[in-house]
This record gives sequence, structure tokens and C-alpha cells, in this order.
Amino acid sequence: MNTQHYFKNNFMEMNPMHDCFIAEILLQDKSLIVIYDNLAQDVLGTPSCKSRKLTIKYRFESFCYATFYNDNKIKSFDLMEEWDRFNKLKNKLVFISYKYSVDSFKDVTLNYCINGRSKYYNMDIYMDVEEITYLWE
Repeated sequence: MNTQHYFKNNFMEMNPMHDCFIAEILLQDKSLIVIYDNLAQDVLGTPSCKSRKLTIKYRFESFCYATFYNDNKIKSFDLMEEWDRFNKLKNKLVFISYKYSVDSFKDVTLNYCINGRSKYYNMDIYMDVEEITYLWE
């Protein structure tokens, strides 16, 4: 297993996962955990990377918000307070990693394309990250 750590001074060195299916999104204490499984294929069926599984742990200081955009509707969640509500919605959808960004305050925004039954949506997760850990298996 290979581990990589990123802190506020080197967030831009991260290797983002593009166009990969997400197996699970979890919240534990003040950490958002995103698990990618079967990285041997991306959403187009082409090889993505050598590792089969990647777990990314985003340890944040004080906030973690999610915003869904669909059909001119916006749903926002404070994930620390409304995880159950988010989970109900999350379990109905297929998440595809798209990109991440880091703003001037070093806050991280994760952007996901979401495949619903017949529509595509977007979701942003915004948080004040202290440390990001990549666990490659």
C-alpha cells in the first residue's frame, strides 16, 4: 500500500482522479472519505491507473458543505449536520469524479458529475481542508 500526504502548502501537487466511478463517500469525525474501487477502468472502460483501489481522506477544520445542482434547483447540505439526508440522496445516484480546485484561502472544492436515472447533475463539496491523504492499494 502506498500513502501520499498533502497539506495546505502543496495541495496543487495532488493527482486528481478524473472520470472514475466512486464506490463510497463517507464522513467520519472531521474527515470526508472518498473511495474509488476498480480503477483498472474509468467510465469509458479504458485503463485509469495501475492501482485497483484508492481511498482519499480529506481532513477538514470546521466545515464541509455539499451543493447539488439539477433542473434549475439547488440543494445544499451541511454534511456534518445533515449526513442522513445527504446519504438518502447519495444512495440513489452514481458519482463520477470530475475535478477539484483550491481557492486562495486553500479551501478545497470537489466537483462530481452525478448520473441519475435519466439525467446528469453536478455536486460540489466545499471544505476547509487541513490534510489530504491518498491510500493506494
